[in-house]
Amino acid sequence: MATGGRAIFRHADFVPHPTALAPARPLVLWPFTRMNDPRWTWGDRLFFLRQDPTRTTPQKVGFYDDHGWMAYELGTLLFVKHHHPVAGAHADLGCNVETFTNEAILELETLGPLARVSPDGFVEHREEWSLFDGVDLGTDEHQTARVLATLGCS
Repeated sequence: MATGGRAIFRHADFVPHPTALAPARPLVLWPFTRMNDPRWTWGDRLFFLRQDPTRTTPQKVGFYDDHGWMAYELGTLLFVKHHHPVAGAHADLGCNVETFTNEAILELETLGPLARVSPDGFVEHREEWSLFDGVDLGTDEHQTARVLATLGCS
């Protein structure tokens, strides 16, 4: 993705204790990732990673996304990548979504499940990309979620 934007990811909704006691938000961290890096914003429903061309330290996280989308906001442009979560074992401790940023880029990556493929076989991994112009997601997590829902991201 181009520099200066903000990636948006959906995770399981916040549920207060003791209403839900089972884990619901698996997150995989790379050894160079700092959770206190100011490019991260963690919300109750969404989390964000800003691409900042002045910060040279890389950041990377992965997780299993069963909502099937991620987005990148740059000004009033919004790129949305839909994917089709497929059950099964995945690389990188179970991730089907990963993001990486440094001073030059921000990646939005999806991964399919691990599969054994015969010499004449194949696997298919499907993504659907959309680009919207004139989108105002606001700065509040809940407003951002409402706007994204109108674009098929809920």
